[in-house]
Amino acid sequence: MKNSCYKKTLVFGIFVLFIGIAVVPGITAQIYVTNNNSLETYAEELIECPIEIYGIEGLLKYTVMLTQQQIDELDVLFNNIKADLNNVETEEATITIFNNAIVSLDELGLLPADMSVEEVQQLIVNCNVNAGELNLQYVEDKENFDCYILGRTSNTYFKGKEGDIAFGLYYWMYLTGGMRMPAMGFVWTIGSNGVKIWLGQFMGKLGIVKEGDWEYEGWRYYIGAEGFKGYKIKILFITYILGNASHVAFTPYTPPPLRSTQNNNQASQSNSKQSSISSINYKQDFNIVGREHE
Repeated sequence: MKNSCYKKTLVFGIFVLFIGIAVVPGITAQIYVTNNNSLETYAEELIECPIEIYGIEGLLKYTVMLTQQQIDELDVLFNNIKADLNNVETEEATITIFNNAIVSLDELGLLPADMSVEEVQQLIVNCNVNAGELNLQYVEDKENFDCYILGRTSNTYFKGKEGDIAFGLYYWMYLTGGMRMPAMGFVWTIGSNGVKIWLGQFMGKLGIVKEGDWEYEGWRYYIGAEGFKGYKIKILFITYILGNASHVAFTPYTPPPLRSTQNNNQASQSNSKQSSISSINYKQDFNIVGREHE
């Protein structure tokens, strides 16, 4: 009787083992397929990209949804435009490159549906570059007037008057102090003062736009371009601009030196009077001159 029970138990165990061997690969395969599908979905995830066109009657705003591949193509396009402009010395050559760039933007599906390629081209290249009307004796080396402009930068905001662009900002909070955040990337121009290029980290020097309650928290945006007309697209933290501007000027940004451990210890031992004095350092303009837009 016992042998019969053992035999039945053994047969049942072998049967369960075969069922398990058959089912597990199916489960594994199902998990693999599910993970594959989620990866494909993630790869095709769309990113919202706001676009603005300045210079027409009323600011034109619209939004496109782009894949990461399309964003990469846009980034390559702007870097290629910059490479082409590095050899440019004339307004005519610049116009040709800008017109071709607009055609490429249209091929990427980034132009508005109610504007033709020719209309956008006319808006962007309609810039009067006339060095004869500018007294270069009073112009700084690192500024330009009535110029074509191409840029790819971070920490870039349209603030103040319509067409004014801030490059870099200063954030102040009463409890933590202040922090400067420069624009990073490149800006290329050709205008009344010739070809001027800014690379790396820099901040606008044409004026300051204040926002917030400066007793507790506030922002200062540093205007680097005025009278912009053209195309602007913002993707996450990067802003791309293509067009013309009436005035462009920047000041290089040099990061402050890192404090030593000893200095840090001394700072932590400072008394409340020293803290209250340092807490009003946000009022400094950091040697960036220009008018203030209240």
